Formats: sequence, structure tokens, C-alpha cells
Amino acid sequence: VKQALDKRRASGQPSHVALWIVDIDDFKHINDTKGHVAVDNVLIELGRRLTAAFGPDTICARLGGDEFIAFCANGSTAEALTLIAADVQASMRHEFVIPERRLAVDVSIGVVISDQLEEDVESLMVKADLAIYAAKGNGKATVVQFHDSMDTQYQHRQQLKGDLRDAIANGQIFLAYQAIHDPRSNRIVGCEALARWNHPVHGLI
Repeated sequence: VKQALDKRRASGQPSHVALWIVDIDDFKHINDTKGHVAVDNVLIELGRRLTAAFGPDTICARLGGDEFIAFCANGSTAEALTLIAADVQASMRHEFVIPERRLAVDVSIGVVISDQLEEDVESLMVKADLAIYAAKGNGKATVVQFHDSMDTQYQHRQQLKGDLRDAIANGQIFLAYQAIHDPRSNRIVGCEALARWNHPVHGLI
């Protein structure tokens, strides 16, 4: 991938490149219930299907566990690169036939398509990771393409995580009671005990 990006940068031509991350849905369940031999066969068959679906112009490899990566820098249009994920999903429609078993396997896909000459391997991977994170959050068998707002959301989330670590030490979290009201008797019948975070920038959370 680095070699392809370096060659593209040297040419000065901002052609489109695409990086996909493909992740098996419910992989742990398959591993726990079907055993390691079945999992190995699923991974081998998935590798074959991905290689066929992505085609000869795409580098396709297993990163580890249930995660595969594919990269294409053949100068295709953004529209053509976007459609490839649909071919990958279509290849999942047929059950995986492994020794003495038949399994339905779904995958989630995160993809980043870029025409920026300054793009490097690390930035592509970060963006593809954000896209696969969003795809997993949207449910099974989904495809999500990276967009710039994902990076903003990620940075915001990371900032909040860091702030929360300091919130208790800084006395920003306090207890609040919220009444539970019975509309039939017009009486307060209980309360909820809630933690409130008085964030110095975002206010009450």
C-alpha cells in the first residue's frame, strides 16, 4: 500500500484509491460454538470469496483474527470503487459449506475512498477503522463509507473520555434525585438517583 501511494504521489496525479476493512459479524459466536477447525475453514473460504469479489486489481489480505483488508489504486472512479462493496456483500449470500457443516456468514465493511495526494497508509487505516466502527454500530451485514464528520465525532468522543477520567477527581460529578410521579394519585411515589456531570464546557451531562 505504501509503495502504491508513494508512486501515486510521485506522479502528481490525484487518482482515487480505496481501502476496505472487512470484519466477520458474530465471529466470537462462530468460534465458541463451531470450533477452531470450522473457523479456519470459514476464514479460508472468506479469503477466496473476497479475492474473487475485489478482483485482480486489488490487494487483499488477512490482518488477523476475523479482519481482512483490501486496497485498490487502479485509477477507478469513486463511483466504481463504491460499488465493489456491494459485490462483496453479494458473495456472502451463499452459505459457507465446510466439512459436515453449513454456515451463514455476514460481514461488515468500512471503506475510505480518497483522491488526496498527501494520503498515507496510517491516515487511510485510521479512516477505514472509523468506518468499520460505524458499520458495526449500525448492525450486521452493513457497509459504511468514511466521511469527514466521523473524524470530528471520534475526536469529540476521545476528548470526552479524557475529560471523564478527571471529572471525579475535580468534583464535577454529583448526585441528583428525580421524582417519580403517579398521575393517578397525584403523589410522588419514589425517585431515581442519577449521576450528573457538570462539564466545564458542555454543561450538565
